[in-house]
Amino acid sequence: MDDQEVSYHVYSTASVIGILKLNETVNLDLSKGRYAFGGGKSYANYYYDLLFSEDDHTSIGIRISSLLRSKITNNEIYTLRGFIEKSIKNSYIELRFVVDEIVQQEERSISEEELQKIWAHPE
Repeated sequence: MDDQEVSYHVYSTASVIGILKLNETVNLDLSKGRYAFGGGKSYANYYYDLLFSEDDHTSIGIRISSLLRSKITNNEIYTLRGFIEKSIKNSYIELRFVVDEIVQQEERSISEEELQKIWAHPE
């Protein structure tokens, strides 16, 4: 067995949305962004939350198991491994990032209070 490290391309949330809008096919392994809890209810042992781009307010829906979600802290930056799931609802296509693994949580460089001020008053 080789001891070579496998590398993956990490996509920002905005990049994922942009790629999918262009109708390109992408083998998406990892996505990185600020995790935000959704409604708080579990449906069939899954939660439906949001992953926001670090650079702006672009977001993509997340489907994550209850077990993995229990390891997530709201409003923290995560790198997640998964795939894009597509479903058709009321004549439009809904895209959702399905999380298979939490790869990394980044250390916060800004306080929760400062973050709330930024999101409450975006420029």
